[in-house]
Amino acid sequence: MTDEPADPAALFARALAAHEAGRLGEAVELYRSLLADRPDLGGPRINLAAALNDLDRPAEGLACLEGLPATAAVLINRANALRGLGRFAEALAATTQAVALEPDDPRALSNLALVKQDLGRMDEAVALFAQAVARAPGEESLRANLGGALLMAGDFERGWPAFEARLAGSATRAAMRQVGLPVWSGAPLAGARILIHAEQGLGDTIQFLRFLPLVAKRGGQVIFSGQEGLRRLVSGIEGVQAAIGWNDVPPPCDCQAPLLSLPRLFGVTPATIPASDLHADPALVAAWRKRIGGEGFKVGLAWQGNPAMKADAKRSVPLDRLRPLAALPGISLFGLQKGAGREGIADVPRDDLGPDLSDLADTAAAIAHLDLVIAVDSAVAHLAGALGRPVWTLVRFNPDWRWPPGATRTPWYPTMTLYRQERPNDWETVINRVAADLGALATAHTTRPR
Repeated sequence: MTDEPADPAALFARALAAHEAGRLGEAVELYRSLLADRPDLGGPRINLAAALNDLDRPAEGLACLEGLPATAAVLINRANALRGLGRFAEALAATTQAVALEPDDPRALSNLALVKQDLGRMDEAVALFAQAVARAPGEESLRANLGGALLMAGDFERGWPAFEARLAGSATRAAMRQVGLPVWSGAPLAGARILIHAEQGLGDTIQFLRFLPLVAKRGGQVIFSGQEGLRRLVSGIEGVQAAIGWNDVPPPCDCQAPLLSLPRLFGVTPATIPASDLHADPALVAAWRKRIGGEGFKVGLAWQGNPAMKADAKRSVPLDRLRPLAALPGISLFGLQKGAGREGIADVPRDDLGPDLSDLADTAAAIAHLDLVIAVDSAVAHLAGALGRPVWTLVRFNPDWRWPPGATRTPWYPTMTLYRQERPNDWETVINRVAADLGALATAHTTRPR
């Protein structure tokens, strides 16, 4: 007796349910099962491409769409795949065609805006995002995209309010609902205990820790809830009464706020970004002194971000690509990488500190002894910048709002220099520039009068 083939309508419904629930791997398998018997079905092929794009498998997503009529939905998903592959000119053509077909479709407008943002055409991107929001005012993801574009364009006054839409459907929003406290409005706190929720990745958290002392100056007793690896580091910030992990039960508090909403509450502009209050623990700095040593020009390296981030493959650099730095005379390299990205670490000469770094407090103490940190757009880059240490950050061609187009400096971190890709996926040119500048810096260091 053989199994009856699955009903196509039922299989499609299961695939859609998995897709909408975020179970993308399951959705991909279900779509493929359906298409194995019915490769002519356009809807499942479009949805399969969308799921593969969300899984950061753009080449597979693009292949799914081959031969389909050029509808707006096909063109939008094609453009998303092309963006993932760094083929922005082709993505621009596809999204432009989609808008021509469906000029009032907010998805088409938003996708065209995303490509314009990729290409650094911020005025056009902002205008298109605004049009998309006007056509679908209840779609929070569109408003969040508008907020990010406004922040990238330097329009903080409009950017921070729109950026609040990032919280829709987020783990932070869910945690705040579970806690059930009133959300702080920015008014004087007069000794009230306030729970501040970290958001997103470690780099995002480190960037915005500078606002915690300002909350304390408004009279708040700050309880910080965030990533476990930050607990010791955050405990040393002025005004922080306690730092707890995301999964810890917080002590009784009077109100709460998400960390990335603090700039809006304080009315921060590019000209009024507060300095970071982060510092390394003096006892840990002393403990790391012998481990780092004192010879040569000491450079810390971090080459991998969190692989859970969708664009991590674009922002991270394989360690072997940094080999030219190890060949420079007068340089002592120190690996600051923990977790992912340590494959092949023995192949590039450097002193590997990773196994000895228990958390970011240790990383901060180690960085205190280094002359320079070179890192991809990751927590280590943010940490070095927040500590006021010299840091060169390697930035992909189309980064997020933190690194505006063309900028080599940032008001968030005065000691940071940005080394940007001039072409998508081209790390070789970036590394060659870094090596040339590092060689000159090391030579100047060794010839400096003692």
